[in-house]
Amino acid sequence: MNKRNAENFKKILLVLIFVLIAVVVFYRLQNAPSGNAEAELSDVQYVLQRDLSIDYPASPRAVVKYYAQLSQALYQDGVEESEIEAIGRQMRRLFDDELLAMQSDEEFLASLKAAVSSFRQDHRRIINFTITSTADVVYEKNSLGDMSSLYCTYVLQKDAQTYSDREQFLLRRDAASHWKILGWQSANTNTSVEGGSSSDE
Repeated sequence: MNKRNAENFKKILLVLIFVLIAVVVFYRLQNAPSGNAEAELSDVQYVLQRDLSIDYPASPRAVVKYYAQLSQALYQDGVEESEIEAIGRQMRRLFDDELLAMQSDEEFLASLKAAVSSFRQDHRRIINFTITSTADVVYEKNSLGDMSSLYCTYVLQKDAQTYSDREQFLLRRDAASHWKILGWQSANTNTSVEGGSSSDE
């Protein structure tokens, strides 16, 4: 092989190498997993990925907001029994010891499954919710301890009808300075509304 042919061979070889590298890079980019993992999670998986042992909500409002997110995921269509149980266990991690003592885990999960079944039979679902603003959260220290109260308004849909259900939550700060749900009660429930409002951030 003369010198000119050798140089041409080297050029062709370099071109082939560059083409091969380009093909490999393109293939890897096309088949790489999505960078936005959260977009691939279902709503149930998204709310359950929170580890409350290291990422507990920092304020009464944040606790109620997370509880509302769990509730919204719970009453979606297609939620499996294992997911209902997982959501129920996560909800109980937000409860005050006094509230926990009112029902065993088994009793709570049974009542939760019954509630989900009732929602499905009535074709109901939670489409949105709003939480009391931070400035309107009420704090009080009394014989029960450090207390707080606030409201969550759920926007629900039943067939073509949309209505709201407003609930007042009572929370107490525990020994670890975590705000735990002590109880809640309905206020101005089943009020018809013309349209849903966005979940309050």
